[in-house]
Amino acid sequence: MADNVFFEENGYFAWAFASPLENGKWEAFVFFERKADHAKEITPSVKHRILAEFETRDEAMSEAGKWALDRMQRDETKLDGGGFVNNG
Repeated sequence: MADNVFFEENGYFAWAFASPLENGKWEAFVFFERKADHAKEITPSVKHRILAEFETRDEAMSEAGKWALDRMQRDETKLDGGGFVNNG
């Protein structure tokens, strides 16, 4: 599987990532940006850490993708504040 997966939905861009934990499990992250003319505009972004541990990298990536698409469709990315957000 790729190092990250890119999604585009409802005026947002999102990238899903998985990272190994010391205990052999995996955690998942999602980065959101609003769609913009990236050549001429600084675009705020926000990073979400999904508060769960996954048995495999594929499971973490799959959950991150589903989580990202759901938040983009409901316009609940918490992007306005920017920065880093932990989620469960």
